Amino acid sequence: MISSFENNPTPSAASTTEVWQNLREAADEDSLLSFREYMDLALYGPGGYYQRLVRLGGAGGDFYTAAQFPLFGLTLGRYIYQQWQQREKQGMLRIVELGPGQGELAYWICTYLVSVLEKHRSAGPVPLEYRFVEPSDYLRQVQQERVAPFFERIAFQWKAPSDIQSGIQLPKGDVAAYVFVIANELLDALPVERVRRGLQGFERGFVRIVQQGDVEEPLEEVFLPASDGLSRLARKYTPVPPGHVAEVCLDYEKVFAACSGLAREVDGVFFDYGTFADEWRQGIRPQGTLRAFHKHTLVDALARPGEVDITTDVNWDLARDAAISAGLLVKDIRKQGSFLMQNGIMDVAMEITNGDSPLSDVFKPQAGPLSITAALKQLVLPGGMGERFSAFVFTKRGGSGEQGC
Repeated sequence: MISSFENNPTPSAASTTEVWQNLREAADEDSLLSFREYMDLALYGPGGYYQRLVRLGGAGGDFYTAAQFPLFGLTLGRYIYQQWQQREKQGMLRIVELGPGQGELAYWICTYLVSVLEKHRSAGPVPLEYRFVEPSDYLRQVQQERVAPFFERIAFQWKAPSDIQSGIQLPKGDVAAYVFVIANELLDALPVERVRRGLQGFERGFVRIVQQGDVEEPLEEVFLPASDGLSRLARKYTPVPPGHVAEVCLDYEKVFAACSGLAREVDGVFFDYGTFADEWRQGIRPQGTLRAFHKHTLVDALARPGEVDITTDVNWDLARDAAISAGLLVKDIRKQGSFLMQNGIMDVAMEITNGDSPLSDVFKPQAGPLSITAALKQLVLPGGMGERFSAFVFTKRGGSGEQGC
């Protein structure tokens, strides 16, 4: 059983309807379903967390991300523009964002890019297309409201794959010359297999769903012998000591294959928190990295399915190999703070505070100098996101993508 935490929420009436019904229907004759299936349904299934309840930010939210800091998005806008400028044939700048949350990151990226691109153009649309890949109807509406001020200047599109794991469904056609793809805290939300190293080898995690009359019993995690394929992945990427639990994500390669197929040339950066194989080998996380959050409080991942966020650390070794298998070149995996410093976050902060840039006029109503200091502290310095999160930087040059953008 997954350990309980203080202040765990108790199952509510809402959590015993659609999500619970889906879980029961997905379970086998022994009332078991794999943890991966459980996480998928709890987050992305009908009535799941990302379909109806997700709230990001401070008061009233379950968690917050770097996207809530305007300085983060402005700096990424600068980085994207520079990558685009370095290409021999610039053409249209096409951006694809995976898992775009509430649209804050897109808003500030577009703010920077419009301010730069309009310097060289008269009034009218700028040479920029921005696509959101978002499975949630609720979040798509939030995103549309967020970027509405740019509707007359930027060509936006929303794509709604049946779920993130099934691949990024973009219309087929002529392959685009260049696309920049970005994701912030996407990989950590992909469903995972839970594995435990037993005396006889690796075991696979399942969730037992039991109902007594009209009352749902507390969910329980059990482990059974893993398949040969899952065991091989666990031995290579999560070499934990006996008795320890870890997570293995089987969906990285689908995501990176979709990224590789976006265009003949691709640049991309994913931001997330993660773990390397050496850390698993050291045994510093005996219960794995599985966590769940409700209103910024750590809760039981098996409590109130569909009403809490569930997350795990990205396995950077597995993600790197998956990207390479998809035909991408992994350029770097470095701390977020180092990436932002190298790519001009201080220059952007100076532009805002000195008032010598169009960005200062846009930014001032949102936040003042003190918030710039707080953002830098959180995004860059040790002890905050700058140290906990990493930038996963990849590229594809001169390939022949299969899907057009």
